[in-house]
Amino acid sequence: MVTSVILAVCLDPMFPGAEGATWRSAGLVVLAANSIKEAINHFKAGDFDMVRLGRSIPVDARERLAFLIRATGSQVPVICIADSSGHHDSFGR
Repeated sequence: MVTSVILAVCLDPMFPGAEGATWRSAGLVVLAANSIKEAINHFKAGDFDMVRLGRSIPVDARERLAFLIRATGSQVPVICIADSSGHHDSFGR
């Protein structure tokens, strides 16, 4: 059985909380990063199937992190969680 590994980046110290528990109960491995620097270090050292960028990360930092991930040549999906206003990151389209 193949295990999917998610890098979840969120500046909220309470994350991953219930969401992470839900993913783990579905058989996914979730590695949480609570800063952009920590996320970059984890990404360089790991083999991820998806990167999840939380809404607590400022838009410019999400854009920078997505750019850095793409600059490695990685094709890993980068998912940005929208805030309640429905704002969409232009780099995620």
